[in-house]
Amino acid sequence: MVFISLQAFAQNNYLFPAKGKTLVYKVSVTSPEGNKTTYSTTSVSSKNADSVIVVSKGFSDEQLSNQVSEQKIKYSVENGLYVTYIADAIKNNLSQMTNMKISGDKGRTVYPVSLKAGEKIPGTSIEIIGDMMGQSVTLNVDSKGFVFVDESGVKVPYGSYDCIKGVQEVETSIMGMNQKTINTMYYVPGIGVVKQTSDIMSGQVTMVSELIDVR
Repeated sequence: MVFISLQAFAQNNYLFPAKGKTLVYKVSVTSPEGNKTTYSTTSVSSKNADSVIVVSKGFSDEQLSNQVSEQKIKYSVENGLYVTYIADAIKNNLSQMTNMKISGDKGRTVYPVSLKAGEKIPGTSIEIIGDMMGQSVTLNVDSKGFVFVDESGVKVPYGSYDCIKGVQEVETSIMGMNQKTINTMYYVPGIGVVKQTSDIMSGQVTMVSELIDVR
């Protein structure tokens, strides 16, 4: 399951593409059920001095003609920091849940305007209670935060980059089932994320998303 100040609009932004640019990714998933390849795009739909709305779309084909999903994430500006909430992403993925109640800090996640190696992003926790398929469901998400290091020579289909790598551990619990995910993000200033890997359920499921085009 998955889970800006004016400075942020400069070309050294690392979280998402510049306005008017669309990043295209190839997404490869390996699981006990087999391998699957899909495609996704990320773009900025709107921005102002207070916030940026980032839209991610999923497609079943490389031509991006068959859209199968869409998710919008809002990054707000608070004291010169980018602020987003895990709860917003989770709600998008749990549209079938009714009577949803969210406690805690809604998964408040804070990113610095200028990212550098050695930086750390604090962890956050969230609890969601709601009804799904006729029964009450409790979902707990515990993010351990990000730790950033330099990583040179990261190769993706679109090119080779010197990146800032962020590693995040997330633990989720739903209906007594626990799941651990390790997300690794590769950021390039002026472009955004060029690669993401997710190790889910102790390696039983892996996901690799790589940049293949900028439009």
